[in-house]
Amino acid sequence: MSLNPTLLDDGSMYGIGGRETLRAARSTSNLSQIGSGISAIGGGCGAGNAFTAYYAGVGGVGAAYYARSDYAESRSGHLSLRDADVIAEPDPQRLTPRKFVNEHAIVSLSAGILVTVKPKYTSHGAISNIVKLQRLGANDATRQLFQAYPGPLVRGLTHKKTIIEFCEDQIRLGPMETTIYAKQLVCNNIEKYRGSYTLMWQLLILLLRQNGMVVGTDIAELLLKNQQQFPYEAVENTEGDGDGDSSAKSGDEEVVQDKQVIDAVASEQDVASAPKQILKTSSTISNPPGLTDAEITDKFRNYLLYGNVNEALDWATDNNLWGHALFLASKVDRRSHANVMMKFANKLSLNDPLQTLYQLMSGRQPSSVTSVQDERWGDWRPHLSMVLSNTSQKPELDRKSITTLGDSLFNRGDLYAAHFCYLMAQLGFGRYQESATQETTLQQHLPKLVLLGSSHYKSFNDFATNEAIMMTEIYEYACSLNDDKFSLVEFQPYKYMLATRLLDYGYNLRSLMYFEQIALHIQADPSKYESSFINKIYEFADRLKYYDPVLERSMDDQQQPVDGNLNNSQLANFEEQKWLQDLRSIAVQHKVECSAGGQIAETQSQIDQQFVELNKQFNELNMQYNSLGNVEQTPTFYNPETLQQQQQQQ
Repeated sequence: MSLNPTLLDDGSMYGIGGRETLRAARSTSNLSQIGSGISAIGGGCGAGNAFTAYYAGVGGVGAAYYARSDYAESRSGHLSLRDADVIAEPDPQRLTPRKFVNEHAIVSLSAGILVTVKPKYTSHGAISNIVKLQRLGANDATRQLFQAYPGPLVRGLTHKKTIIEFCEDQIRLGPMETTIYAKQLVCNNIEKYRGSYTLMWQLLILLLRQNGMVVGTDIAELLLKNQQQFPYEAVENTEGDGDGDSSAKSGDEEVVQDKQVIDAVASEQDVASAPKQILKTSSTISNPPGLTDAEITDKFRNYLLYGNVNEALDWATDNNLWGHALFLASKVDRRSHANVMMKFANKLSLNDPLQTLYQLMSGRQPSSVTSVQDERWGDWRPHLSMVLSNTSQKPELDRKSITTLGDSLFNRGDLYAAHFCYLMAQLGFGRYQESATQETTLQQHLPKLVLLGSSHYKSFNDFATNEAIMMTEIYEYACSLNDDKFSLVEFQPYKYMLATRLLDYGYNLRSLMYFEQIALHIQADPSKYESSFINKIYEFADRLKYYDPVLERSMDDQQQPVDGNLNNSQLANFEEQKWLQDLRSIAVQHKVECSAGGQIAETQSQIDQQFVELNKQFNELNMQYNSLGNVEQTPTFYNPETLQQQQQQQ
């Protein structure tokens, strides 16, 4: 690495007025050399006085005085070297005070290297600059993260095993303390949401191992394993008998929803008059004491022998003869069948996953997807597993139910679980909006996903973390294993951001490879990207192209000139990579289209202005014509005698 020779002269970092200021500052160390010839004295450095140049003349006379002979020689065109030095114009005077009265140390940080230049005075009054190079952050967490991450992830080049090992390392490290909204205080939720955090990384591992192709049963198995690894801890209600109150409170709502278990019930108007049954859990269901299953069946049979159908149905539902009760009720009438179905559903606990299945199969959105917002309600993973494993005849209903479940978990504060549900619902990624930072609740008009594992309701600096960008890139890579044309258009700017961060830490080649991958995504469909973004990618890639080992090797093979340096014309002869050439052509095309669009708009405005002027002129001509017609033409009246004379003359 070669240092910039202007590091010491360029004092812009500390507000110094450029090369002339430092030259003036150096003059303060040469006071011992003043006494003969031309000398410069820095008067009042740091006190705001002007830098004044004095010229030594003959006999102590100032520089403004010239001898007559010198004036004559100058008029004749014969000017001596001594006179040329004397009449040289002084340096411009500075109008601002100096920040430093003498030489000082300057620093520069770039590509992860700290460059310090410290002046040192020698015994002879000269200055010897001491230059130090230091690589910062050897134990920095960000540098360690960049070293462990195998990005950029390239299909067919990056090995899946390396990425899986990185995901497993992230699981061992665990989540960080995070928030969902910008105005929310940081809360200790590391252990609380460790299960959903692990579930997200396990999903990425599953996608990698199966080349981006999974089915509902695979996700259900993943959910159940995660439930066993991280059991759900129910939140106890401190206000008295909270479990009974919440169960009773939600029980009335559940009975109303369970009346619509089947489509036939929804169409009946008199179903609302069906008696509400008291909710019972499966643990409280038991046969009457002293009666066996055979005796219960015999009594059910005797009711039917005497024609007491309603009593038989009540006896069967009260004693768990659900098979007989459902079959008999389906053959009696719709009201009886709806009543038995409602009793059967209410025998189950409110948070039983079977409730979710039966409601989904009946064409209704399960109540669990909204009730899960309350942490006291129970675990969400079995219900999502039930929906994914048993899809209904309405895919849109399934997606809507899973999306609603994700919204409930987001409002609950479990960000990773919400993003897991959004991925299962196959929602698209959106763009970050600054207005979201002012919100304190979930907004439906904002996108659900922007970066995995990070809330887009926070400020951008807190939102666009390296971990979230890496998690999203792994998901994109895993999906591309199944579809080589898979691309997340809204995610490419975050790849650019990660590339610039890698460049700050000195990973020049990896940064160039990121720009190459972004260029390939742009080439797939340039119309989806803004021209400013395309130009920015091309400019960075063009500056970093010499870090490409292929181009570097071709430069080494090129015959070196005598002086050992390559000029710009020789550098231009090297053949660039095809992706960079294609990116240049796209950038030029977008630039031409933008300029053409601007010219068209300007031409259209000029044409419109000309039409306005023409209309104005036509209006003026019409007004003049009307005024002339009124003056020259005399009014005529109808006269029958005059009309008859004109006809006789013709």
